[in-house]
Amino acid sequence: MRPLVATTGAHIYTSEGYMQNLLWQVYMDGVYDNGGLPFLVTDIDQPSAAQLARQANGLFISGGMDVSPCCYAQERSALCGQTDSKRDDLEITLIRAFVEQRKPILGICRGFQMLNVFFGGTLHQDIKDELGYDHPYDSVHTVTAEPGLLIDQLFGRSFTVNSLHHQAVKELGCGLIPLAYADNAPLVEAYCHETLPIVAVQWHPERMTGVQRMSPAGPDMRPFLEHFISMCKHQM
Repeated sequence: MRPLVATTGAHIYTSEGYMQNLLWQVYMDGVYDNGGLPFLVTDIDQPSAAQLARQANGLFISGGMDVSPCCYAQERSALCGQTDSKRDDLEITLIRAFVEQRKPILGICRGFQMLNVFFGGTLHQDIKDELGYDHPYDSVHTVTAEPGLLIDQLFGRSFTVNSLHHQAVKELGCGLIPLAYADNAPLVEAYCHETLPIVAVQWHPERMTGVQRMSPAGPDMRPFLEHFISMCKHQM
């Protein structure tokens, strides 16, 4: 039996102003191909989120638009990209519910940033502007893992990952433990929580495995996705 994994996606709007929900198939494949059963959550209140967290086995916060700076008490800079306050509210509500139930949570890209914000961390709104470093879309770079921790155990001390972001973690949230750092910028690229079953990465592991693999660079990320699904199975 597959564990149920609640998954968030993007909101897009038609020219008439109607909202549509969008989740890239590659995210769904990343969960399903590694043993999970993903389903999209589009809108929810706190009581319903608590019910969902009791019934589902895990939560996956996917990539997408920038996290609104108001979520981490900063003024919006000119280089902050498009944001989605409805999605911000949805994900904060879901994260709170799953944290209260101590259920597994995976964050990828925006999800990595949103989880950091939830735990009181902050973000660089544009790393090129603030730090002088650039992680252009569809590029690759090397990361170095903390010795002996999860990422090192799965992939070794140094390896290549993809890069599809212009924002990044600035101050790390309470209880989060760095697992890997970028080699070309002073940035945390992966972390876990010290007591909760939470793991998150800035890169896109779902695009580094299976038929959706974007580039031959870097290791096959299947073991990382399998690790998350394994945590979810322990909740069944």
